[in-house]
Amino acid sequence: MLALLVGIVLSLAAQQAPPSAQSNLPTATMSGQVRTAAGVGIPGATLSLVETASGRAWMSWTDENGRFTLPGLPAGHYRVEVSQLRFDVAVSESDVAAAPPPPPLQLTMKVASLEELTP
Repeated sequence: MLALLVGIVLSLAAQQAPPSAQSNLPTATMSGQVRTAAGVGIPGATLSLVETASGRAWMSWTDENGRFTLPGLPAGHYRVEVSQLRFDVAVSESDVAAAPPPPPLQLTMKVASLEELTP
């Protein structure tokens, strides 16, 4: 089983472009804010980004005002999921390109109902 896992990891690594080629690819920045319906920023929300074409993933968190910035992303189409305790998960999709930079992403999270919070 371990040999199979190692083989898969090595196979995926071999499919990646060499570092010199990766550094020449244009990169983009995704930024935005996560807030409540009342417009209050949600601090500490977890952002998960998945580039839909490759399946590569990134993770980040919002600052004390609910803002986030993710620099150095490969240009492409992304699925963005945001989660935070006591809120429903917010999902969005966005295209990012090196130029022009995409507008800031605005994500609104809804407070979870009591039924959703109890086991």
